[in-house]
Amino acid sequence: MAAGQERGNAATGAMMVAMTLLGLCSVIKGVMAVNYVVGDSQGWTIMHYDSWLTGKTFRVGDTLEFKYNRGAHDVVEVTAAEYGTCTKGSESPYTDGDTKINLDTAGTRYFICSISGHCGAGMKLSIDVVAAASTTPSSSPTAKTPASSPSTPDANAPTPSSSSNSTASKENSAVFFAPSLWILSFILGFTILFIR
Repeated sequence: MAAGQERGNAATGAMMVAMTLLGLCSVIKGVMAVNYVVGDSQGWTIMHYDSWLTGKTFRVGDTLEFKYNRGAHDVVEVTAAEYGTCTKGSESPYTDGDTKINLDTAGTRYFICSISGHCGAGMKLSIDVVAAASTTPSSSPTAKTPASSPSTPDANAPTPSSSSNSTASKENSAVFFAPSLWILSFILGFTILFIR
């Protein structure tokens, strides 16, 4: 009976270790970076972004992905003043059609389409980025987007080179989470192996 009781204690210990590791995996998934496709299925286009922003908390480490028709639109990060007047300074716009921008610092970030008339017609986005470890929601993100207007293609716009165009996407977050499950299984397997 003592041997059976020892096995029961060991099995209980192994189960507690497994549950603890599973809990840690859940926490890790919760703090992983998220890839936000701006405008979801509509992409980066002339539209109101207020409803798209609803319920989103942007954190340091997340990514904004702007998907748009190459030549018809672009995206450029601007200052608050430039955002308010729909102008861009010396920044070169991204024109690749699938621009990924890492949110690497906390604070308010501003993005516009610099194609003539697009920003004024609503193709602009203002977001608040909070620290990665923060559990408090950010203040309401804002986007000031007037009614739509037709787009004007600009095939000659320059494409800036930037290292901020690569990061983990929301889809890849699941891939990054999967190895932690493999590690959990591996540890649990070793624990059971040593119990016997």
